[in-house]
Amino acid sequence: QRLVKQRDEAASQYKEAGREDLYEQEKLEAEILKSYLPEQLSDAELEAAVKELVASVGAEGPKDMGKVMGAAKGAIGSKADGKRVSECVKAVLGSL
Repeated sequence: QRLVKQRDEAASQYKEAGREDLYEQEKLEAEILKSYLPEQLSDAELEAAVKELVASVGAEGPKDMGKVMGAAKGAIGSKADGKRVSECVKAVLGSL
């Protein structure tokens, strides 16, 4: 996942610099690497998993984000990017 992120960042820099040839190469490499990664959860699946975790750890609001994120690390693992998980947890806890 880290390599995919590096390729995406490099591709955006090449795009800004007007280097379409290098941009295309980085995007191609990122797609090849993504094919080896586990399938990512959809937004709806991620939200359902986070809501289940919130209920299981007894979180009552944003102050319990650490508890939920700790549980998410084991339950969700590499099925979703950490940034997406964090944003979803904040949204779910903010609505409590």
